[in-house]
Amino acid sequence: MARSLAVQIQALEMNSPEDVDRALEAANKGHAKAFIVLSSPLTLLSRALIGDVAVKRRLPTMYLYRVLVEAGGPRA
Repeated sequence: MARSLAVQIQALEMNSPEDVDRALEAANKGHAKAFIVLSSPLTLLSRALIGDVAVKRRLPTMYLYRVLVEAGGPRA
């Protein structure tokens, strides 16, 4: 689907909260237009950190679940 819409997808691996800033920095360096946060124990645990870093890096962020939006999304 992404190819048909001329959208490039870049997977960014995060294995610990310390990886959040590095992953979003890589997204910025790759000229990402948005960041989609998938559901995992790590993203749930790091939801506020992800929101804070996304705002710091000025990267619009989409979340799958309301709890993630409430923790990090509205700050954008």
